[in-house]
Amino acid sequence: MRPQYFRKCSLDCLRLANTTSDPDTKAVLVDIAQAWMKLAEQATSFHPKSYGHLTLVSDRTKTA
Repeated sequence: MRPQYFRKCSLDCLRLANTTSDPDTKAVLVDIAQAWMKLAEQATSFHPKSYGHLTLVSDRTKTA
């Protein structure tokens, strides 16, 4: 996924946090927003070429 998507999700959580008066709900939404931003940062630093030697293995794959 693209970092922009994660940033949008983070902003959505912050917007929701600003609409609630419940401190517990606000805290959870801010925590989730921070997690989305961390994902955005990780997605930004991810370089697929550096993992070219890896092969995706599905748990559905059966070897004979």
